[in-house]
Amino acid sequence: DAGELSSLGLRASAPADGEDNMGDLTDKTISVSTTDVTLTSGSEGTLLTSQRSNLALAGSGQVFIKGWCQQAQSTGQTTLTLSVYRGSSTAGTLIGEANAIGVVGTTTGNFEHTICVAEQLRANDSPVYTLTATQNSTAGTGTVLQSALEVEIIN
Repeated sequence: DAGELSSLGLRASAPADGEDNMGDLTDKTISVSTTDVTLTSGSEGTLLTSQRSNLALAGSGQVFIKGWCQQAQSTGQTTLTLSVYRGSSTAGTLIGEANAIGVVGTTTGNFEHTICVAEQLRANDSPVYTLTATQNSTAGTGTVLQSALEVEIIN
């Protein structure tokens, strides 16, 4: 909703004349992986870790993170959960929520999945982020064929 957007420094509608409360995009990194990652039911698989930003903020700022993957869905798969962690492993802090999303039927095929999260950055903070996936399936394993992680720093 508009309250959540404004807390991130984003706007749900056009600004009034002369108004500009939108933060500046000060850094953006995009990391891509085409390495296949096999997902065993119930086990979290690391897809990729973002590049570290070269930006050191003088003050605080916001970071917006978008993760994406293309998955070859397993037979009997029921859900896929994408998660974003601060740091280079699942030992880091979970950013936002990790919610299981129901998949399209229980047939096999290639499907795309996306997650968007945000967090507040502190001065001189330059973290990396890790994108993971967990599938639940009644049978078989799935494979993430490719993935991407976009990190935007707004100051």
